[in-house]
Amino acid sequence: MISCLLATLLIVGAGYVIAMNWIWTIQNVRNRRRGIQRHYSTMPLVAQVLLVIAVLLSGREQSFWLPPFVFWAIGLADVSLWMLFSFFISQLNRSNLRSGRGDAKAKEMN
Repeated sequence: MISCLLATLLIVGAGYVIAMNWIWTIQNVRNRRRGIQRHYSTMPLVAQVLLVIAVLLSGREQSFWLPPFVFWAIGLADVSLWMLFSFFISQLNRSNLRSGRGDAKAKEMN
């Protein structure tokens, strides 16, 4: 019973972090359009760590009120996770272009 309650509190905490990440991202876009230099940082992977702990706690209970896909949906709804993925992809593309492998691949396709 207590582990179910703690898992629920961690899910709510993860939801709060995800909501704040979305708010900060939207605020950054609005500030950039207005020419304001203020930047709000997101917290990548914090919500996912909270969700993993919630999954571990809820796995101990025989009947938990949330199905497993809800944990995945909440974790993947975080905008900072997708920004982190796009950063790694852009860094891979940039390193391929610097090493010359990107140009060779482009020539092969033409």
